[in-house]
Amino acid sequence: MPRSVIVCSPSSRSYRRNERFVNTTQLEAVAAAFSTLARLHLHAPDGDTLAELQTIYPEWPLQESYTGITTAPETARGLQLWAASFNAHEDAEAIADDLNLLYGRTATAKIAPYESVHRGQDRLIFDEQTLEVRNFYRELNLEAPHLNREPDDHIGLEFDFIAQAATLWLTALEHNAPHDAERYRNAVVTFHKEHLSQWAPEFLENAEKLADTKFLQGMLALSQGALRMADSGLMDSGFTNIS
Repeated sequence: MPRSVIVCSPSSRSYRRNERFVNTTQLEAVAAAFSTLARLHLHAPDGDTLAELQTIYPEWPLQESYTGITTAPETARGLQLWAASFNAHEDAEAIADDLNLLYGRTATAKIAPYESVHRGQDRLIFDEQTLEVRNFYRELNLEAPHLNREPDDHIGLEFDFIAQAATLWLTALEHNAPHDAERYRNAVVTFHKEHLSQWAPEFLENAEKLADTKFLQGMLALSQGALRMADSGLMDSGFTNIS
């Protein structure tokens, strides 16, 4: 997992619409955090990734020192849990076993990581929510990383969509392309409103209680903190370059 995935470089540029402002550092932080968390929901870290995370996790981007927004309590808890994990020398094998048991990779899941199971009428995978998520990817000419190998409404793939769409939004802002920026902003806000916010907060809270390792508990707490950041007002408006 590259260092750049979870570290945000400060930006001095700001954008506005209807007199509302956002610093690109905040959007960079959201994109970086959601990208990292998406990968960790989909794959347990190997030994090298775990060692790198141990070195750089104090630089987690969704902290007040990076965003200027008060650090969410879930984010603070997640970082404390990661510190406890590293101090306890939890290894990659133990974390992988925990993720397998939690999400049912090789056995019955403690908690299913699919939106359709939690929201669908029949509580089954590959229900309407799965296809809706796939359509969001297609509308932005994106493809879910595990297309045809994992239902598109896996919690990791929903986090990945926010990460990719937020990155496109940021790029459009930096290229002074307000119409594109509005398109990507609308995708992020609508997806969050219609999908993640409808099931992920409760899911993540319950999953944290069911995880055994401090590392996974921390990852699930950090995911809750990322969602709180998405709810913080950062995504309430579209933005136009004013620099």
